[in-house]
Amino acid sequence: MEQKKHINNLLDKASSQKKKSESIQRAYENYINSGSNAEMELIISELDEYCVAWVRRQLWKTGCYSEENEHTAMQESRLAAWKVIEQDKKEKTVRQDFTYYVFGVYKHKVLDEIRKFSTARKQYETVSLDEPIDDSGHAYAEKISSATIEDEIDGEEKRKLYEELFILYCRAFTEATAYPPRSLALYYARVLPHLLAVIPDNKASSAKWAFDYMTDRTLFYLKNDSERYLQTNVSKQLTWCVSFLNQIESVDESIDNSKRLGDVIYTQHFNKGKIEDWAEYMHKVCTKVAMKLVIENSELLETAKSYLEENDVLYKLVKGGHSR
Repeated sequence: MEQKKHINNLLDKASSQKKKSESIQRAYENYINSGSNAEMELIISELDEYCVAWVRRQLWKTGCYSEENEHTAMQESRLAAWKVIEQDKKEKTVRQDFTYYVFGVYKHKVLDEIRKFSTARKQYETVSLDEPIDDSGHAYAEKISSATIEDEIDGEEKRKLYEELFILYCRAFTEATAYPPRSLALYYARVLPHLLAVIPDNKASSAKWAFDYMTDRTLFYLKNDSERYLQTNVSKQLTWCVSFLNQIESVDESIDNSKRLGDVIYTQHFNKGKIEDWAEYMHKVCTKVAMKLVIENSELLETAKSYLEENDVLYKLVKGGHSR
């Protein structure tokens, strides 16, 4: 139940962000058409609320946070957003994705400010930042301000994106109402190999790896083993759902009319081919569920659009093999 509550909280937050995004879009379109100062004030006010958590997080992560720095970063971002809006009004151009676009403007301005804050901070720690590096005349301060901060933030944000997407994927299969052997096939053929960094080359070898790992183990054992490992290495919130627990506690007459499903030894009843088929099917289902959660979270969606490419390693993270 705690897991379901956590997911509901995520959905509520995503819904709130979506409504705020739509409100910003409406105010922007109204301003382009009317030029009302009230609409402009509403745009800036709601943009601040929409973006401030991200801004504050970046300042903390780079060691640049203070109330003064937050105020400066937000003020510079507002000015940049205002210029975009005024230019659109002048050209009578209406952006259909204004909120996402201007969130990117906030991001770029904040990164610029972080570089400035970082450089200023380092000037207190050394007396030679303004001295030339070489005959080019470029100073150390220029190198510090341009070379590392954006890369550091990009890397941290991308790592966080990977973690959030992977957790959503894991929630999708632990919350599924599917037949427990199907969910366990997905976990052992695709998720666990990645967590252990022993990724098989293809689907068939992935299923064989899972079969070998699960040999002579009951569903109860596999349930406890998988849950414990997910909570330790992915998220403490991950638990098998009530539907999963009820099913393994019940008698499955198709296997043994006197034995609970949880007491069944997995590999005595399900072969490698079945594991491969089930893992493939569950992967497709859970990917759709996870992507639906991403789409409903506008901030996470915007980050994903910024960082993911078709050949990105994230596509390999949950698919269970290099060749697909």
